[in-house]
Amino acid sequence: MAMGSGGAVATALVGNSVIVVIKTIAYVFSGSGAMLAEAIHSAADVGNQVLLYVGLRRSRKGPSEKHHFGYGKDRFFFALLSAAGIFFVGCGVSITHGIEGLVDPHVREPVGWLVISVLIISFVVDGVVLGYALVTLNKAREGQPWLEFLRTTDDTTTVAILFEDGAALLGVVLAAAGIAADELLGWWWADPVAAILIGILLGVVAVFLGAQNRAYLLDRAISADVQARVLGLLRRQGAVKNVLAVKTRVVGSDLFSFNADIEFDGQVISDQVTERMNIQDAFARLESPEDLGRLLDEHASVVVDELGNEVDRIEQMVRAQVPGARFIQLEVD
Repeated sequence: MAMGSGGAVATALVGNSVIVVIKTIAYVFSGSGAMLAEAIHSAADVGNQVLLYVGLRRSRKGPSEKHHFGYGKDRFFFALLSAAGIFFVGCGVSITHGIEGLVDPHVREPVGWLVISVLIISFVVDGVVLGYALVTLNKAREGQPWLEFLRTTDDTTTVAILFEDGAALLGVVLAAAGIAADELLGWWWADPVAAILIGILLGVVAVFLGAQNRAYLLDRAISADVQARVLGLLRRQGAVKNVLAVKTRVVGSDLFSFNADIEFDGQVISDQVTERMNIQDAFARLESPEDLGRLLDEHASVVVDELGNEVDRIEQMVRAQVPGARFIQLEVD
């Protein structure tokens, strides 16, 4: 488990656990629908972050007899469950409660210092969690544009924290606006409308995160930059003439498999075989057709052996120079 992802999840889990308690207390004292939506939002975040943590822990397991590529995709599966939780619990319940508030408005208690304090504390805590996630992802993106990075990164766990707490910050602003409009302007509908907007916000976040994790569960290919780097390494090898039928897939965070057919340069392989066998001396010692047959058999065996050695050498070189290239499978074309 990457320290960045684990730290982001732990920070979010602790922060949201505190927030859900104080938001619930604030709702009990204020009766605000928007505050209830925020309490539900934070409670959903806590549950989702537990799922993310479980996924991170399980994804650390290495290859086994039943799972040859390990359990790296567990983080995507549990992140997908987390996105479903955001959609059904956070989005669904918030919108439902907001609609009920519009259909059947009720009188709530005036806002006091407790509600204001809760909103301020929530904003600060969510801001700290969001900042941690931003720092973690900023280290990983290595100058890549933010939008492209968020769309293609396989660290979906930290991205989930980023979007959840970004939505939480905006949710606090919406809740405060709804409560303030109701309290100061007498717009009774502003509070339930704020709850509905919070629900819609969570729905958008859930759909984005769900689609992102679904792509990795469906064997998403590695990024074009990483693939180009691996292909560049392969094509710079003297014995490699061409690389064909490239197939890649992400098997975990920062882990991928790379399969390809290699067309070797026959002259280079022939020179290696000739040097290893000392062909001229071997021909000079031929005395019978049986000797020629044995020489041809030996030659064929050495050719196969040299091709295998070249494949093994190239695979080890790629693993050493490209982080995450754990599963490399090259076949002779």
